[in-house]
Amino acid sequence: MLKHRVLSLLVHGRGTSDRTTVGADDLHSFTPLEVQRPNMVSSRVPAETISAIDHLAAKNATTRSDAIKQLIELGLRAKK
Repeated sequence: MLKHRVLSLLVHGRGTSDRTTVGADDLHSFTPLEVQRPNMVSSRVPAETISAIDHLAAKNATTRSDAIKQLIELGLRAKK
């Protein structure tokens, strides 16, 4: 029941009718197959590019990670 509640919170952002409190220790019992996360990708980027991305992120009130994702999606749509 606890795993179901945590998964519901992670996937849907809301709980089930069960009001069990979920602690941080409970999340460590999940295997990677039970909680799917987007792939982590790292790359080397010039400081000037990072500065421009940070400026764009601040301008749009978002994070660096989200700004990079938005730029990639924009570039992929432009290729079509």
